[in-house]
Amino acid sequence: MKRRAVLAGASSALLLGGCTDLLSGDEVTFEADTAVVPDQVQSETDYQEQRVEDMTIERDYDQVDRTVVVINRLAEYSNEVEIGPIGGELARFTVLSTPKVEVGPVGPLNPVNDMSEKELAQKLQQEYGSVQNVQEVDERDVSMLGETVSVTKFSAEAETQGGQNVDVFLHIGKVEHEDDIVLAIGVHPQRLEEQENVDTLMGGVEHPVSTGSDASENGTNDNSSA
Repeated sequence: MKRRAVLAGASSALLLGGCTDLLSGDEVTFEADTAVVPDQVQSETDYQEQRVEDMTIERDYDQVDRTVVVINRLAEYSNEVEIGPIGGELARFTVLSTPKVEVGPVGPLNPVNDMSEKELAQKLQQEYGSVQNVQEVDERDVSMLGETVSVTKFSAEAETQGGQNVDVFLHIGKVEHEDDIVLAIGVHPQRLEEQENVDTLMGGVEHPVSTGSDASENGTNDNSSA
């Protein structure tokens, strides 16, 4: 009987953090539009939707009486694969839409604004314990949301939820679209030829989309305090 394992999502380490600029007032809210991979593209790549949900972060500041609320939109997809005795949803693709956070003259507060793909990978390595030894491999251009996006490929060591160690490739690209920053992250075992699928998924991303009640049906809101 094959052991089954799932690589956990990689998006939570990329959310709002490290902002200490002076603000004034009570509360300000920034909300991203949803970015998804349509059904047809999922079918082409054998990936299936796992969740589409909000990820809300509230951050208070000691210097002033103000709370910044950032509502991110997360969509995650996976492909069930097998490598030797390990099977499960080991190939994953995540799209995170996060708003361009700016408050008056303070300027941008969301660190994703100015982070390169390498910095995103390094942040992932620092804050997500099951991904280690992230090393840049190469770069390539991929079309996403009408733009030519530089996608950086990294090698890394990952641990599945079942405790199995797997050498993986990470593919990270980002693009500014409308009033949001859209990040696309593909993760898969190095023994699998998944890069073409990752490029297809990136190329198929749609933003903004209106999910309405679908978002609550496909995922549960996650309200986190940072």
